[in-house]
Amino acid sequence: MPTRRTRAHIERFPVSLDDLPPLIENRRLDRIWRFIAIIFLAHAGLAEVWQDGKDIMVMQREIDREGQDVSGELEEADGVEGFVG
Repeated sequence: MPTRRTRAHIERFPVSLDDLPPLIENRRLDRIWRFIAIIFLAHAGLAEVWQDGKDIMVMQREIDREGQDVSGELEEADGVEGFVG
């Protein structure tokens, strides 16, 4: 899983997205997949992401074990029942 491999290389200090090891050989697609993995990690509260000039920077986020947590449970959206479509 790209997110797990990417997370293994994120440190407690800022690292450039371009300094993370590649996931695949195609350089263009690799950069896209690393960026997507970083966005998923940020959304889960596991990483901080920001832009510094032309560089995309990432670092581990301090996790409050008693506070934020991403559970595996899905919640129904208010007013929406079942599948839409």
